[in-house]
Amino acid sequence: MLSAMTLTAVHLVARFAHLLVYLGIGNVFGANSATDSVLLLQAPLLVIMAVTSGAADMVVMPVMHRAAKEGCKVGLPRMLLLWALKWVVPISLTTLLISFLWLGEASWHVALILLPLPWLSTSSVVFQGILNAQGRYHLAALGPLFGALIAAPLFFLPASAITLAMILVAIEVGRFMALGVLVYPQLSSQPARQNHESLMGWAVQGAIWQALGSLCAALNALVNTLVASQLGEGSVTQIEYASRLWNMVPLLFSGPLTLIHAGFSRVAVSTALSVFRIHRMALLFLVAAIAVGGAFHLVAFWIADLLYGHGRMDTETIHALADTLGIYLLCAIPVIPGLVYVRALSAQGRTRLIAIAAIVAVPLNIVCTLILVPIVGQSGIPLSVLCVLSLNTAILVYGIGIRDHMAMCRRLPDDTS
Repeated sequence: MLSAMTLTAVHLVARFAHLLVYLGIGNVFGANSATDSVLLLQAPLLVIMAVTSGAADMVVMPVMHRAAKEGCKVGLPRMLLLWALKWVVPISLTTLLISFLWLGEASWHVALILLPLPWLSTSSVVFQGILNAQGRYHLAALGPLFGALIAAPLFFLPASAITLAMILVAIEVGRFMALGVLVYPQLSSQPARQNHESLMGWAVQGAIWQALGSLCAALNALVNTLVASQLGEGSVTQIEYASRLWNMVPLLFSGPLTLIHAGFSRVAVSTALSVFRIHRMALLFLVAAIAVGGAFHLVAFWIADLLYGHGRMDTETIHALADTLGIYLLCAIPVIPGLVYVRALSAQGRTRLIAIAAIVAVPLNIVCTLILVPIVGQSGIPLSVLCVLSLNTAILVYGIGIRDHMAMCRRLPDDTS
């Protein structure tokens, strides 16, 4: 089995290749009204992608482990994929049509190019969950690398809104094709529905709660994008670039988190997870997150200048981007230990608590954004994100950390072993 360090290295290579595409976008297209228009049209599709991908990511691997234990895993991947796409396709079409009419000046060519994004992303995450369930973690992690390879040649086309949209879609096309080839034998098996009804019921129930949680998280991102659109030309693009950059920090922990999720999932099939072990792991991740997030925060301007200082952005734009990025990087501190709790809940099928945490965070994000942005400008958006993510993790700590710990302390000693 791959070590956590090796798997983290694979994740970083693949995701860094993916990041290079966005760095290329920043340096070739800059941050202006044209990039804002494409990213605004993409924003509602990103909500759908977050909802479906979040649900698939948290449900597919655990249900595959349960199917393997019950000896009825043949045909289940096909059922999971078809069930997901049955909902994604009409929702994507409706959402994009509403967005196109709402934005008014958006190009219908760009809208049509972006339309497949949720379908491709959802399928890829299902494929990834199947591979993780099979212990093929390194192959599951390589998807973004293939996406970057497919997107790279498009940078030789003339810079335009259509070219930018094509690059965004090509990233998902490459990931879909690569992972689809790896899991095709499992998808070609016809489902035996009578053997899968209970498993699909368990998966759908967990997916609905996780989808609700992902929807709320995505709505927060959409609110931030809409607020940024009122702050001046290029603000939407700066928020997007900074968000992409800081999300590289949790990837430093992707290897251990993937293996922890798989371990939790296997154990949860047969017995209850140890609350003490979950708590201890989260604490270790918190210490590491403080060190890593704090270190990157101190060099935020250097990072922004290094990555975007040689393209079309001027010094003032880079300074604004660096200020935003610096605050975003601190978000790793609550996020990384929170991911331990999320994976523990996912393994147990307790995605309802994840959804509750996300639901509570929505009004907080709106209130914080409305208060902070008029005071500190664009930096108010990442500050609001920091508050929201801290609340999310606090709720998860209470739900699975404190509450379950107190319940276990009331049991007999041999029950907690």
